[in-house]
Amino acid sequence: MPQLKRGDCFMTSTRVNELVVINTLLASASCKIWKTSSDLAWIAFCFVRLCERLLPLSLLSLLLWPPAAAWDLVQVRQRKP
Repeated sequence: MPQLKRGDCFMTSTRVNELVVINTLLASASCKIWKTSSDLAWIAFCFVRLCERLLPLSLLSLLLWPPAAAWDLVQVRQRKP
């Protein structure tokens, strides 16, 4: 890659091409991350719905209590007094 000298206020075509490739890779990676997290959220939702149908309500509430308590602890830090 050619070195730019002090005072150069233009970008070489090589550098522009590199930035385009980097931008494309980052967009692709963020899309894959979003898709994976979306898939995991959907699987978790379907799992909870299945448990809701199969398990008695008392057992379901017992199983959901620890995640609900952890979520409340996370939310307590974000609340304003």
